Amino acid sequence: MGRLIYETPVQGLRLAISGGRALAKYNPRFDPSQDLGPGDDTLEALFFSAQYEAEHWSLTGEYARRRIKDEGFSSEAFPNFDLETVGESYYVQGIYRVDPHWEMVLRYDVFYANVDDRDGSKTEAATGIPSSFQFAKDWTVGVRYNITPSWMARAEYHNVYGGTLYLLPQDNPDLSALDKKWDIFALLLSYRF
Repeated sequence: MGRLIYETPVQGLRLAISGGRALAKYNPRFDPSQDLGPGDDTLEALFFSAQYEAEHWSLTGEYARRRIKDEGFSSEAFPNFDLETVGESYYVQGIYRVDPHWEMVLRYDVFYANVDDRDGSKTEAATGIPSSFQFAKDWTVGVRYNITPSWMARAEYHNVYGGTLYLLPQDNPDLSALDKKWDIFALLLSYRF
């Protein structure tokens, strides 16, 4: 992991580049006729970000590319499991600080699991996994209240107007039943020490 931040001559403007690489190894304990083979899963990520901070507001944007490479997993049960994909995501976020206690946020997010299949149609044709499971597009509005310097409360409403990429298959075993337009309302209370 690494990060380089440049504080520009323009007061309040900060640029950054971050990156990292992670490797996970898998060794099956079962019969190769029923399980994946022993393999390596490599994740490489690169993030470009910019932020402008003013007295009462800030504007932040980030673009990321992620490369995932799976090698060695092919087996009798899964003959063509090895793959390599490049995904990308970006967001733009604005925050307005009403006073030292209250702030409002507006954010737009986009995430594609595979840049060569942004709408998911190739994945659906090859695997049967619904195309909407390959992307997500999201608008968020929220409010934050700093109760004390240690306590903070936040409420957010997300309108995911396209895609189900954020939904876990473990919680949603029938991916074809998912609506690609859905909403989230989240509440958070946190303590910082």
